[in-house]
Amino acid sequence: MNLAANLDHAAFHFPDRAAVIEEDSSTRYLQFNQDANRIASALLRLGVEPGDHVGLCAPNSYPWLAFYFGVLKAGAVAVTFSHLLT
Repeated sequence: MNLAANLDHAAFHFPDRAAVIEEDSSTRYLQFNQDANRIASALLRLGVEPGDHVGLCAPNSYPWLAFYFGVLKAGAVAVTFSHLLT
């Protein structure tokens, strides 16, 4: 079981609970899971295959999390870079 499977599990059992809380907004597990699934589908349509490495360079935020989980759901490996690198 990987983190993406844990997200599927949480979305099934706790769809209306807050998964991500940022300052004055929150995202529920169901929405988080749907966003990650959309990203995974897009990556697969773009030709990303299981085992491929996908780079992620962005500030810590909800979109970063959704993309990270989307990469995992596509079966790829997320390679994270600090957005502060120059």
